[in-house]
Amino acid sequence: MGKNPVSFWQFFSNDKEASMNFFKTVFEWDFEYNEESGIYHVSAKDFPGFFQGGFIGNNDSNGSNFLMVYIRVDDVDKKAELVLENDGEIVKPPYNLPNGNRVCIFKDPNGIKFGMIQNLVFFKKCSIC
Repeated sequence: MGKNPVSFWQFFSNDKEASMNFFKTVFEWDFEYNEESGIYHVSAKDFPGFFQGGFIGNNDSNGSNFLMVYIRVDDVDKKAELVLENDGEIVKPPYNLPNGNRVCIFKDPNGIKFGMIQNLVFFKKCSIC
């Protein structure tokens, strides 16, 4: 993939238990709740060479279910400027997470929502990540 790969994903669900049951039953995925992040992580060990992700309760203002992918970048603030310069929209300006990651949520010119993440430090208490 080269520079700035997709490195993390989150599935926001109004009924995360039902969503997790579906993926557990159909695809045999295992989950572990991480208190620090509030995310039910899918084991990255099960997907060598792929990125980590998990399920989280929906906090989207319109209540829709959605999948968010996060693109790993070296400098979130500089990339946020490039988003604006290239007809994108910043949904949530760059901010720091407690674990050391810096994140920004944006939309491309077609209105598709993405995240970008700097540092990519995973939450310490996730034993399956």
